[in-house]
Amino acid sequence: DNRWGLPQLKSLILKETRATHVGGPLAAAVGRGRLPSLQTIWLSVFCLDEEGVGDFADAVRVGKFPPHLQKVGFCLSEGGPAISVDTLIRAIGESEKGLPSSVSVLNLRGGRLEEEALAFLANS
Repeated sequence: DNRWGLPQLKSLILKETRATHVGGPLAAAVGRGRLPSLQTIWLSVFCLDEEGVGDFADAVRVGKFPPHLQKVGFCLSEGGPAISVDTLIRAIGESEKGLPSSVSVLNLRGGRLEEEALAFLANS
């Protein structure tokens, strides 16, 4: 695990790859400050599985998304059982900054959301 990441990287081109399926690890790398200069990701929507939702939630809590990152989106992986999004909703409420401004799409269609998590977000 490289603690310092890629501090000079400004553009990450992921076209024609299967990167859409690695939304969690990507969110973790970006949201934990490993890519502080990143401005552009050339693939606009990344899918999250159950583990990826947890990775994204952790990254939101840490809140070190690059300040100049252009819009990126996240959705839930399809084709399996419904994915719980409670940890992500709670992380948004717990974070000082909330959902990063670079996240322009957050499609939670088909996910499981408990009323308690939504109430927590509403009261935070």
